[in-house]
Amino acid sequence: MTDTTNPPVTEASAAPLPGPDPRLERLAVFSRELEAVAGNAAVTEPVASPEPVASPEPVASPEPVAVIEAAAPADTLVNMPVVDTAPIMTREDQSVPEPEAVAPEPEAVAPEPEAVAPEPEAVAPEPEAGPVPRTEARKVEPMTRESALDSKDPAKKPSEPQPSDLWAVLRAILSTPWGRRIALVIVGIVLFFTGWVSGRWGRSDLNSQLSDRKQEIVRFKKEVVNYKAEIDSIVIERDQLRQRLRESEEKREFYKQRDKIRKYVSDARRAWEARNVKEALEALHKANIHFQSEAHDAKGVSNYLYRTIARRMQQALTAIETDCADSRPVQSSAFEPPAAPAVSCLERVNGLLQHVIDALPPARED
Repeated sequence: MTDTTNPPVTEASAAPLPGPDPRLERLAVFSRELEAVAGNAAVTEPVASPEPVASPEPVASPEPVAVIEAAAPADTLVNMPVVDTAPIMTREDQSVPEPEAVAPEPEAVAPEPEAVAPEPEAVAPEPEAGPVPRTEARKVEPMTRESALDSKDPAKKPSEPQPSDLWAVLRAILSTPWGRRIALVIVGIVLFFTGWVSGRWGRSDLNSQLSDRKQEIVRFKKEVVNYKAEIDSIVIERDQLRQRLRESEEKREFYKQRDKIRKYVSDARRAWEARNVKEALEALHKANIHFQSEAHDAKGVSNYLYRTIARRMQQALTAIETDCADSRPVQSSAFEPPAAPAVSCLERVNGLLQHVIDALPPARED
C-alpha cells in the first residue's frame, strides 16, 4: 500500500522554479505552528490552524502548490503532537531536494492531489480523533512519563502570581525574611499612630470633661454663695420678725396692764365714793401692782412720769388708810401748785385718783 500523504514529485515539479520557492514558505509557517502547539500543550481544546496562505502560482509549473496542500492537510495542524522541527529548519536553509527519490511512480500518484486538495475545508471545523499522519520529513520525539506529566498535569506547573492578585503579591512578599521585617515595621507604625490618635482623642475628651466639671464647680460655688446670701437675708428677716413679734407681745402685755390699771383705779374711786374703804384699798393695791410691772423698764422721761404717778397713787393709799389724818396736804412736786387748805378727804382722794387716771390714758394700737 502506498503512502498517499506524501505524493511523488513529477518531472514538471522537479524543474527549477522562478523566484522564491513557495514550499519553503509553507514549511516556515508549519514550523511556527508546531512551536505554538508545543508551547501550549496544557490547552485541552484543539485550536484550529489558520487557513493556508495562497501562494502565487508559478508560471512554469502549477503542480507544487497542490503537492504541498496534499502533504499538509488541516487536520494534521490541529492534532499534531510535539514534533522535532530541527530537520525542517535545517532543510529551510538547504536547496530544494532532488526529485530522483520519488521519480519511479509518477503516473499512479499524480492524480491524487486533486482528490485530496478539498479535504482541509471539510475537516477543519470539527477535527476527528484518529492516528496522526506522519511524513518522512516530520519526525516525532518519543513521549516519556516525565514529559507527559510536565505537559498535561497543570498542578505540576508553578502558579505565578498575577499583578491583579493582591493576596498573591502579599504572600510572595511575606515569604521572604525582609518582607516579614518590613511588614512588622509597617504594623508597628500603624499601631503606634493608632494608639497616638486614640490617646490624643481620649486626652482631649478627658480635658473637655474636666473643663465641664470645673465649670459646674464654679457654677455650684456661685449657687452656694447665692444660697448663703439668701439664708442670711432670711435670717435677718427672721430676726426682724422675731423682734416685731416680741414688740407686739410687749405691746399686747402693756395694753393689758394699762387696761387693768385704769380699771382698778376706777373701781377704787367708786368704792371710796361709796365709803367702802376695804374695797377701795384692795382695788388700789391691785392697780399699784400692775403699775409697778408696767413701769419697771421705763427710762428717761417715761421713768419720771411713772415715778410721779406712783407717788400720787401712794398718797391716795395713805389718805384712804388714815382717812386723811394729816390735814396738811403734801406737795408732790415743785411744779404742782399747793392744794387748797379747805378740801375734804373725799375730794382729796378723788382728786389724786383722777390725776392717776389722767396720767395713764387708754392704750391705742398703732
